[in-house]
Amino acid sequence: MERKLKQSSGRCAVGASPRCAGRRPDAAKSEDILRVARGILLEVGFSGMTIEAVAHAAGVSKVTVYRRYRTKEALFGAVVQACCAEARAVFVGESRTGVSPRDSLIEIGELLMGHIMSKEVIALDRILASEATRQPALARDFFRSGPECILGQLTSVLKRERGALGLPPRVADECAEMLLSLWFGFEWEAVRLGVRKPPNLQWIRRHAVRCVDLVLRGYGVRTLS
Repeated sequence: MERKLKQSSGRCAVGASPRCAGRRPDAAKSEDILRVARGILLEVGFSGMTIEAVAHAAGVSKVTVYRRYRTKEALFGAVVQACCAEARAVFVGESRTGVSPRDSLIEIGELLMGHIMSKEVIALDRILASEATRQPALARDFFRSGPECILGQLTSVLKRERGALGLPPRVADECAEMLLSLWFGFEWEAVRLGVRKPPNLQWIRRHAVRCVDLVLRGYGVRTLS
């Protein structure tokens, strides 16, 4: 993959060192709190995480944490939103000169699956699922800024490239939904449940290609390269 989405723990957004260049002190502190909170969440779960533990590990006071996130639920929500932002970053710069629309779709699929099927994101997804009934607002916010937003971004890509791809009119939204359903189908469910290990990059690449070509053929697209 030419554009690589870094693992969640390595992104400047939530996983960088406290001295990541170019960040304002307040922004850096907030990012460090989110980074620490994510690590604690993944280690002990939502019920085991405390504001006190996050503050201690981040080297700040409880007041500093509460000033930014009024409750533990709000802090959890901020961690989830940061993870959603990382997934949406797949679409930044996806339109590049010299890259065919088909190859661009394949790359989007690779990057999305590589991120969402990572061990860390899967673990966070399990925690979110276990809290969804107790925190329905958090689940709704996650759906809007995660899956729903990604669907909208992929639909926009397909609408923009409809002519180049040879897609029929007014099918971009259903085409995007079909692609996401195929990319995250049986394998994703098996990985989420812990029945299978996250796939390697070679499997992800093959799967992304198969899904894109299957959907394009389904809409009568014959020239796939």
